[in-house]
Amino acid sequence: MRTRILSGIGIALIYLFVFVLGDRTVQLCAILVFAVISQHEILSALRAGGHKPMAWPGYLNAVLLAPAAWYVGASALFSMYVLIISAAFAVRIFSKTLATEDLFWSLFSLAYPMPFYGLMALVVSVEGPYGRALLLYTIAVVCLTDVMAYFIGITLGKHKLCPLLSPKKSVEGAVGGLFGGIAAGAAMYFLQRWLNVDYPLWLCLAMSPVCSVLGQIGDLAASAIKRQMGVKDFGKIFPGHGGVLDRFDSLLFALPAVYFIYVVAVHMRPI
Repeated sequence: MRTRILSGIGIALIYLFVFVLGDRTVQLCAILVFAVISQHEILSALRAGGHKPMAWPGYLNAVLLAPAAWYVGASALFSMYVLIISAAFAVRIFSKTLATEDLFWSLFSLAYPMPFYGLMALVVSVEGPYGRALLLYTIAVVCLTDVMAYFIGITLGKHKLCPLLSPKKSVEGAVGGLFGGIAAGAAMYFLQRWLNVDYPLWLCLAMSPVCSVLGQIGDLAASAIKRQMGVKDFGKIFPGHGGVLDRFDSLLFALPAVYFIYVVAVHMRPI
């Protein structure tokens, strides 16, 4: 327990340094590092499951995510995915040893988790303080969702939420986590003046339940992959907490929804 607590403090300090105190350059560099580590973790999990993926498509994608989002935007990310997939198929066509099944597993990380890091890079690249605010908002909602789900689950949990994937999670914990996420969204509305942004209350409240639910789905999705591959955690970089993917699984699912709602709200804003 002591190791888990100390490791949790270290994770909180990383969040503080990168996402609160760091500028956009620091954040984009951190995303690049997180993406590369996550790529290593997902490849290790796939190999533990008996598969033989190529490493270079995912690593190339991880390295190019942040620069593509920074300099060009969403269109660059989409084009980059297509080009890397095309290159991987070309390697399969002319290879005498690579099986088509290996190709499919090689491209798995281009479905999970790399696109989510691409969205994270897009959020950070939003002009002014608004990108930082979106990222901090999502982190606050998913973190309080996790905390409330854990404490409500261990005190009031009686009905299993998804026993085949995560036996300890309960319906009561999930509902408690949802209310925790909504509370975090409301709190971020009142704290946003410290971030020099002016998001309307309806937007903060509309994003919070979506963000909370998708964060919990992201957690269960990671559990599904780990169970299929026969691994307990994706990595061991954070003692007691697992790897980068184990810590980011909720955030990676919630952030795309937050970014989508933000983009829609911007386009709906009267000129």
